[in-house]
Amino acid sequence: MTTTELRKKIAETELPDWFNSATANISYPHINFSIELEGFSSIHKWLLQQINGWEEYGSLPNEFEQSKRHFVNLKTRIENFINSHHNQTNSGNLDSYWRQESGQLSSNSNFFTSDWIGRAK
Repeated sequence: MTTTELRKKIAETELPDWFNSATANISYPHINFSIELEGFSSIHKWLLQQINGWEEYGSLPNEFEQSKRHFVNLKTRIENFINSHHNQTNSGNLDSYWRQESGQLSSNSNFFTSDWIGRAK
């Protein structure tokens, strides 16, 4: 799914404002990285940028391949969340579901962003 397709899906949801205002705090303290993203399209776009950034390197050592897979999995989870909850009419339920899901995004695991190599030099 492209970010444009995701935006269209959000526009068709019962609560588009909720999807456009949900936030995710992504933090990788081991590389001094933290970002707060607002709205599913922003989150999705950032994840796609990470995936595309890693793909530019071609073949990757296992540690970096794990990071790329991490971002691919998160993107899939975001897309699945929208596909599963787009007809939800109760923002309280969405809040609850999102708390569980956003925990996956903000897990402080030892992953690397695709631009980390350039920043680490």
